Amino acid sequence: SSCKRIDNGEINDSISLRLRVNTDQPKEELTKTKLLDGLNHNFSFLGKPVHPKLIRNFEPWLSDKYPVIISLDIAAAYSESVYKENGYITYNIDEEETYGYKVMNSEKNIHKLQTLHMTGGTGSFSTLLTFRSEVVEGFKDRGETYDLLLLKLMDFE
Repeated sequence: SSCKRIDNGEINDSISLRLRVNTDQPKEELTKTKLLDGLNHNFSFLGKPVHPKLIRNFEPWLSDKYPVIISLDIAAAYSESVYKENGYITYNIDEEETYGYKVMNSEKNIHKLQTLHMTGGTGSFSTLLTFRSEVVEGFKDRGETYDLLLLKLMDFE
């Protein structure tokens, strides 16, 4: 199914946010295969778990029918700290509120994640997200290219 979102009175087929790979790794080490292998093996990027803050961006508000963001470059939050708690990769939104995900399945560039958003009060919300990963070409200034490792939302429950 095609996600559609009304934005400023216009209908957009999708909203895609792409950010550059921000890492000091030498370019020859960032092959397409290597970028995808980390996701397929343990849902990681260059040895670190994909940051839950990026995964949280995919979830629509309870009042939204469709997600606003359907594609992100996972390298965007590569250097930020995450924690592993009860099988979930989590981060603290504030002193009481946390958000995290658990990898249910990750292979052949398809990834199923169970998310858990704990508000700090009595509210806890869970969503099952399915993603597809791919490496695509991005463009820098003056036409120079670089690889983007995109995570694309396919389904949510």
